[in-house]
Amino acid sequence: HHTSHVEALPPPMELLVRLASANSAALEQIEKQLRVLKENQAKLDDALKKAVREEKKKKVLENPSVEEGTCKVESKSKSQSQSQSQSHHDGKRKHGKDKGAQPDDWFLVAELSDSDGAKEKKNEAPESKMRGGVKELPMLVRHINSSDQKVQLSAAIKFRELLSIEHHRPIQEVIECGVVPRLVELLKSSSSHQIQFEAAWVLTNIASGDSAQTKVVIESGAAPIFIQLVKSPNVKLRDQAVWALGNIAGDSLKCRDMVLQLGGLSPVVDLCKAESTLSTLRTATWTISNLCRHKPAPD
Repeated sequence: HHTSHVEALPPPMELLVRLASANSAALEQIEKQLRVLKENQAKLDDALKKAVREEKKKKVLENPSVEEGTCKVESKSKSQSQSQSQSHHDGKRKHGKDKGAQPDDWFLVAELSDSDGAKEKKNEAPESKMRGGVKELPMLVRHINSSDQKVQLSAAIKFRELLSIEHHRPIQEVIECGVVPRLVELLKSSSSHQIQFEAAWVLTNIASGDSAQTKVVIESGAAPIFIQLVKSPNVKLRDQAVWALGNIAGDSLKCRDMVLQLGGLSPVVDLCKAESTLSTLRTATWTISNLCRHKPAPD
């Protein structure tokens, strides 16, 4: 008599080994990215420590009466930065006035001796600037739709300044004025890197808003253009495109996967491998970290 033979199921550990083998390529890629991130972080730490020492020496030389402890280094954690500059997702950062400011920045902060009244005046200024800027939106929309590149650039700069103030940024008002599609058009304007850069900066700060505001940037078709601009020969434009992708990917699991599916990871990783500036490395590593955020992990 022939008896049917049923193969026994492999034990759980053998199943795990098989699964691990099947995904070895993906695991090796993730490990490689983590090694690159660690190496870049070490470079950043060394460079920042050197910059702090040089800044302290400079302060003492400029003003001998200043004690060594006057300038301090303040590392803003994501939670601290979130509460001070924005109340939305901690995976996003706005690009402020300081073009050198980068994600997860370290700041040299001089101790202030201002009175409470002086501090209150400082806090009032951004809100006043925001109200004045919102009134100008209809005029700015007309100017940015001009056929004159100088007028376009001037309007783009005004939009950028409006969305770079510290508090009360009128992201929703800018969206509602209907300028986003025009900004995406200018993003493709290869005849002027400066206009592209300003348009990219404005879209970056719109994408730093809440999920609905980020969705407006995505639905305008900006993400594939940003991925192409990561390969731009213009350093400022390239860095800004990387930053924008970081804001988009940092919004949600769906947005992260969308950027990955569009091929957004490889050009950013290539920047880390190339002889990039410190500014580029900082922005690129932050963007890669956002492309690794959220659960489940990317395939």
